Amino acid sequence: MRRSGMKYLIFLILFLAGSGALSAQEAETDSIEFRFVFRQGVSDIDLNYLDNRRLLNEYMSRLRALLDDTAIHVKRINVECSASPEGPIERNHLLAAERAWNLRNYLINAEGLAPGMVKTRVVGINWDGLVRWLEQKEHPRKDDIICLIQTFKTTSDLVLVTKLREFSDGKVWEWLLKDAFPELRNGVVTTVYFDKRRQPRCPEPPPAPTPKPEPQPELPPPAQPDTVAPPPPPPPLPPYDAVAVKTNLLFDALLVPNLGLEMSFARHWSAGVSVDFAWWDDAKRHKYYRIYGAEVEGKYWLRPHGARPMSGHHFGVYAQAAIYDFENGGRGYMGGRPGAAIWKEANYGVGVSYGYSWRIVRHLRLDFVVGAGYFGGKMREYHPDEECYVYDRTRQLRFFGLTKAEVSIVWQFPYGKRRKEVGHE
Repeated sequence: MRRSGMKYLIFLILFLAGSGALSAQEAETDSIEFRFVFRQGVSDIDLNYLDNRRLLNEYMSRLRALLDDTAIHVKRINVECSASPEGPIERNHLLAAERAWNLRNYLINAEGLAPGMVKTRVVGINWDGLVRWLEQKEHPRKDDIICLIQTFKTTSDLVLVTKLREFSDGKVWEWLLKDAFPELRNGVVTTVYFDKRRQPRCPEPPPAPTPKPEPQPELPPPAQPDTVAPPPPPPPLPPYDAVAVKTNLLFDALLVPNLGLEMSFARHWSAGVSVDFAWWDDAKRHKYYRIYGAEVEGKYWLRPHGARPMSGHHFGVYAQAAIYDFENGGRGYMGGRPGAAIWKEANYGVGVSYGYSWRIVRHLRLDFVVGAGYFGGKMREYHPDEECYVYDRTRQLRFFGLTKAEVSIVWQFPYGKRRKEVGHE
């Protein structure tokens, strides 16, 4: 029994020495942190919003310095994202998760970090952040509001939101909606590291005396505890596609009604078709304004990782067909044959385009596009003579230059696997 007690004493000494070394090592751990702010209802990485670009550049410069220093060991990078309470509750939790995933992927792609180094945590609705914000403000009902949040935050987000909306006849909710909630739509990135040069070296313990072995009866091997494999990391959020309905405001201003449909079918690709039709005439004054046509286009989107489909810069290739008849009381110009099928009697064109899609609100965008290429076909010239139209000549139209211009209003909606996962506040 004495030898056995000596073994346990030596083991206890070694365990306490090892724990002290680990505690000393953790004491030397440092961290750097920055806060990224998101727009309301948006999970995209928007560097032009508030002070995001400057803060992110400063953080990335410090992170690069840590990674380049061979004496520094970067242990992990924590990404914690949250949302504000307005909007459907379940959508806000999904939105916070999407923000965390996009910010994580941005950091990994920007510095080539190992994916396992960057850990994400989804806060959901940031009630603790709201309490911290309230503690720094002056308000006659501040303590009552904090008490309300602390009482209901662990029960139900929906109940707490309802209580806040009803508190003080809605005046407190309006105040929070304007001043507090924008502070809660953020992602906090914390980089934990330590300096190897500052780590204490623990002296090696003296070797334990080796007791003389005593004969022991053979015992069955101890039962091994069941090992539970750690849960696998959550899979990346699956991509989703979108469908858009649009109209070109420039054509609408020229009294040419038009409508387009576009769908994304891969991460960077989409395809669309648009038609236009105008049939205005004043036969008594020999004035005609008739055009109908169609266009198909394929686009490649320079879409960063985590960005919404059909957003930002894009390049395209398009083909056009049109039949027209323009005459303003004098000479008239007819391309194709009005009334005939567009695939039989039409002028045709092809070209390449560049554009940018700018987000207005969640489902509404403005798409600016210019395109250049070739447009041509047979064009007939005529002039009116009393109640008749006299044919003059037919010539071949060959035009190289600007053949496309759009300022389109676009209604865009997600579809596919993540149709129900796109959240908003």
